[in-house]
Amino acid sequence: MRIIGFVARLSVLVSLLMPIVVMPQVAAAQMSPGTSRGIKQVITFCPGGDVFTPRGCVPQECSFGPAKHVDTATQTVILDDGTSVSIPGHCLSGSPVLSTTVVYSDGTRTTTTSSITPSTNGWVEDAKFYHCFLFACDQYYGLSGSWPVPSAPSHKGGQLIFLFTGMTTYREDAVIQSVLQWGTSAAGGGNYWAIASWWATAQAASWSQLSAVNVGDNIAGTITSVVCGYNCRQWTITTQDTSNGGQPTTLVINTCCMYNNYATLEARNVQQCADYPASSSTRFSNLVVNGGTPGWGTQIRINDGCGENVVINQQGNPGAVTLFY
Repeated sequence: MRIIGFVARLSVLVSLLMPIVVMPQVAAAQMSPGTSRGIKQVITFCPGGDVFTPRGCVPQECSFGPAKHVDTATQTVILDDGTSVSIPGHCLSGSPVLSTTVVYSDGTRTTTTSSITPSTNGWVEDAKFYHCFLFACDQYYGLSGSWPVPSAPSHKGGQLIFLFTGMTTYREDAVIQSVLQWGTSAAGGGNYWAIASWWATAQAASWSQLSAVNVGDNIAGTITSVVCGYNCRQWTITTQDTSNGGQPTTLVINTCCMYNNYATLEARNVQQCADYPASSSTRFSNLVVNGGTPGWGTQIRINDGCGENVVINQQGNPGAVTLFY
């Protein structure tokens, strides 16, 4: 029998959510039903009151940070200033939603809000390692890796880019991750690169202090864990710019076990290829999984014609993969 932790049990009713990559849909032949208007662009965004996280749209009242410790068993978050905050019950259940605006060639637009379907997938591409045999899957106890800060996007149009190493639960309804971001998320930011450590589910999220970094710097992400109880591990997520001697930005969370390891590119509101980092690829090196010897696999989840590709440069511990975009 698989052992599923607190978050996984509460998330049985929550559909798998990954942030949505938004691509231009420009085609003269594509007409809206019953009209002669062509669809010029489709834009997706979080509905009012929700904020962007590396997991998707999360209600404002379910986002907590900067924080230093999260405990899903007691549903509490300890913020950096020492304040203890309770996670509302509805933050761990329910159906996330996304708003969609369709812009037509005549300048008119319509906006609708709907529930995310399980097939909606916002990770552009990733390298993934997991191992299952019959009905049993291996647990892993940590992940580390490093990657450079790529060139800034040549076009700045409100896009949000995430490059990260991370681990997910068996059902992939929660993620812990070391994140490099361009753009503005729930943690803050702007038209610059910054790092933070995150925990996120479909309905709740918490993050450490966001710290700005420079193009060309080396980012090190480290996730370690120790046993903290039955089906519980205390995870320490540390993200650091090792090029400038800056202090690490760290989040500690008590939650259930992790089964999947990732190196990932994720994006929101990308309208054109120039919205991606101008360097066109990022290499993740020194990838080490605690608890297994990786055989990394590749996944192209969204192909928008911008050169998406994942190359495994080296298997095992340490490993290396390159994400192209």
